[in-house]
Amino acid sequence: MLKKVLIVLCILIALSTAGVTARLMVVPVQENIEGENPFRSDETMLAAHRGGRLEFPGNPLEAFYNAYSVNEDIIMEADVVLTKDEELVLSHDLTFDRQTSLKEADTEDIEYSYLMEEEICFGHENPTNRHGYRKSDGLHPYLNDAGEEVTPKDVDYPEGVEPRHDEKFLATTLEELITAFPDNKMVLEIKPSGETGVRTTEKVLDLMERLDDEYDTFDRILLGSFRSIVELELMEASQTTHPDLMYVPGLISVVRFYSLQLFRMEGVHESSAHALIMPPDFLLLNLSTERIIDIAHEKNHAVIYFAINDADEMRRLLEPGADVIMTGLPTEMQDVLSDYD
Repeated sequence: MLKKVLIVLCILIALSTAGVTARLMVVPVQENIEGENPFRSDETMLAAHRGGRLEFPGNPLEAFYNAYSVNEDIIMEADVVLTKDEELVLSHDLTFDRQTSLKEADTEDIEYSYLMEEEICFGHENPTNRHGYRKSDGLHPYLNDAGEEVTPKDVDYPEGVEPRHDEKFLATTLEELITAFPDNKMVLEIKPSGETGVRTTEKVLDLMERLDDEYDTFDRILLGSFRSIVELELMEASQTTHPDLMYVPGLISVVRFYSLQLFRMEGVHESSAHALIMPPDFLLLNLSTERIIDIAHEKNHAVIYFAINDADEMRRLLEPGADVIMTGLPTEMQDVLSDYD
């Protein structure tokens, strides 16, 4: 019964989104991007999901150094939130409960200065409820995919780089990430919604603008969000104040793209987005066919699949020509890529 419901839902999504898009043909639409797209490649590129969250705690700077040790050209994927003192900090959640000893700690209510002064450790993996709050007072240490505890000293750092702390994974700012890896492409997801999401977006763009001359931020950073209001902010910025901005649309836009190609209406699809980030499958939709990738490439979109942590799935996605495979296991993905070559 559930399978039938999902099939009907997928069909309704496809029909409705295709119909809406067809009606929009009578109004002006965005042009597809022109010129070189740095997130497209003849050879599949490796992206570290939260820095490789299954090898080290996700989003602290140490995880990204570990990913860099695996592949110096690796794409860094990170999540961005805004703290009470208006600092852009890397965190997948909108609370700090899961990764730290803090409890009921909404990211927008905690100051970055406090996180650093108290040396709050982001090396936990605490069970949380649907609100992101810790379920109990007990703390659970982070364990990697092999079931091992790790410390910052376990990272293979580049020459001249020392651990920030011998035992604790400290909070990491977006500016630290950008300046620590001046040559790496990055995919950044803006996590907050509402007014906080809009303000976070503005702060990210301001930071990119400030650092652009020295760190080429607009040439190597791709911004995205699953929050509709943030997606609209990014789209508007790319059309007005920041024409060099590279952004990625949300999942609804991906489903619409899928619907159009399903009904052979891909000619209608026009977007200034540089990439489509999506899972290989969504509900009962197969989003990883060679046809989908080929059509995306015709529009000059890169195709990025997340979060792929199974070696067989990694190999499968290499065949149709995925541009980027995002994984929490960069070491394993690098082994797959080396074998494939």
